[in-house]
Amino acid sequence: MTDDLLPPGTGRSAYTSWRGRVATLAVAVAAAGLLVAGIAGAPPSHADPAGPPPVTVPIDFLAAGSSVDAGREAIAIWNRAVPSIRFVEQSTPATLSVEEIETPDGHQSRVDPVGLGMGLIYIDVTDARRYGAVRVLVHELGHMLSLGDLQREDCTKVMALPQPECTNTEPDAEERAAVTEFFRHHQLGDTMPGWELPPSGGLVRGL
Repeated sequence: MTDDLLPPGTGRSAYTSWRGRVATLAVAVAAAGLLVAGIAGAPPSHADPAGPPPVTVPIDFLAAGSSVDAGREAIAIWNRAVPSIRFVEQSTPATLSVEEIETPDGHQSRVDPVGLGMGLIYIDVTDARRYGAVRVLVHELGHMLSLGDLQREDCTKVMALPQPECTNTEPDAEERAAVTEFFRHHQLGDTMPGWELPPSGGLVRGL
């Protein structure tokens, strides 16, 4: 593999580590059922006691650097927005991880999924400063929950392409409904729309 095919912001020495993390996450998909059962705990107070418990999405911020607090706020936003799913932070490596990076062009926030709710989220420190770390992470988490980029200027949508004037961090009714409906028919680790994985590994989608 040539260096120009390596993930942005990495060199050949970092590539081995990067592939190792992706491989670890891929293995974790197979064990996700056990992992979720072990940490799900009691349903949140806003969940319907007569309905099924929320789907637990394990996540860690072990490599999130200065974006840890923003990450915690971002998952809290999604937990409130879609009660049928619940991000739960782990202090050990999870099947969904957030990693803070710094790249030359400063615009490499992206996700590298291995399935629905599983994979890596990269937040570029320059993107975080430019658009707000919470806004960036709410957007990237939306990708991990099946949502695609919105190809128009609409700052009411967290999935709108990044613009300095778009500061909204709350998913709107349409985005909430789309995630709820997708999880009604899919499980963690399932392939998401537009995310068919090539034989060589994960598909990267950025801001």
